[in-house]
Amino acid sequence: MPIPSAMNGAMRPVSPTLIVLAISSALLCGCDRRQGVKAPETQMAEHAVIVHFEYGQQDLAPLHALEGDLIKAIEAADAGELDGSDVATDGSEGSLYMYGPDAARLFEAVRPVLESATCIRQAVATLRYGPPEDGVRERRVKIGR
Repeated sequence: MPIPSAMNGAMRPVSPTLIVLAISSALLCGCDRRQGVKAPETQMAEHAVIVHFEYGQQDLAPLHALEGDLIKAIEAADAGELDGSDVATDGSEGSLYMYGPDAARLFEAVRPVLESATCIRQAVATLRYGPPEDGVRERRVKIGR
């Protein structure tokens, strides 16, 4: 495929491999030349529901089952995504990380699942209404028992 030369405007051939590499690089870096349009991942990550809890065991199977139930609830409500969890090495406590475009709607979708969970105790959800930066409104909600 010929393109104009920068030197004299003459056309010279360009390797198809070079074109594929340029397009791939643009896609991988998330380049989007449209002004004011955020990538879907950025929109998804704007709000958060982060749940801190007491766990009290090193067996992660119950937590993985809870994560599966949370994923189902979030998908059914089309409210965001479960990003994962952290558990202390001694199993004493942990956190669940969920993100979506509306923290209130995301929490509404997962609250019944969290309240019925028997593997976590003393859970507190932090609803963050915006990106992770200073001055963003947050609300803490005690869950269940």
